[in-house]
Amino acid sequence: RGCGGKLFNYGGCNRNFTGEQGRISNSNSVAGSRCHVTIQAKPNHTISLYFNQFFFANSEGCLNVGMEVRDGLYNDAPVIIRMCGHRLPDPIFSTSSTLSLSMWSGEFRAYDRYDITYTTTDQDFDLGPRRSCDTEFLNIYEVDKASSSEVFRTKYCAMDNPQRFVASSNVIVVQYVTSINSVGRGWAMRFSHSRTVSDVRVLNHKHRQGFV
Repeated sequence: RGCGGKLFNYGGCNRNFTGEQGRISNSNSVAGSRCHVTIQAKPNHTISLYFNQFFFANSEGCLNVGMEVRDGLYNDAPVIIRMCGHRLPDPIFSTSSTLSLSMWSGEFRAYDRYDITYTTTDQDFDLGPRRSCDTEFLNIYEVDKASSSEVFRTKYCAMDNPQRFVASSNVIVVQYVTSINSVGRGWAMRFSHSRTVSDVRVLNHKHRQGFV
C-alpha cells in the first residue's frame, strides 16, 4: 500500500513491523486466542500509535480479554498501558525505537476488533555546536500556581539528549531561543497530560498527548 510516497506496512496478528509507518488491524478473533505484534523503528526514532477502531469486551482487570502495550520488545519492557472496553484510546507514544502489543481473549469471550495506524519519528535534537549555547538553546519553566510566576527547570542546547520531564504543576513554558546563524537541524517535543477514563478499564495512567 502506498502512503505519502513511503512504504506502508499492513498486517494483523503475530508479526514484526519494520516500516516507517503501517496499519495493524484484526476483526476475526476467536475465543482463547492470543496475538503479539512488535514494531521496530530505525535508531533514534520513536513510535506513535493512533487508534482508528477499538472494541474489546470489558473484563475485571482486563484479565479475560484486553490489550497491553509495552515500551520495548520483551516481557520485561515497561508497560505503557493495559486496557479493554470500547472507548477509542488516545494516541500512544514510545520512548524508544521499539514497541510491542499483546492482545488476548479468554476461553469463552473473544476480543472483537481493533484498527491501529503507527508512524515513526526522528528524535534527533540538534541546535548546532556547543559554542553556540549562549544564542541557541531551549529552556523549560514551570508556572507556580500561587504566584503565577515562571520557575526555571532545565536548559538544553547543542546536541544534548533531553530526558523525560515530568512537571509538578499543570502549566509549563517552553522557551526556544535561536539566531540567524543557526546551523542545527532542529528539535521536536512530545507532551502529555494525565486524565482518567471511566468507560475504559485501564491498569495504569492514561495520557492525552501531542507535539510541539
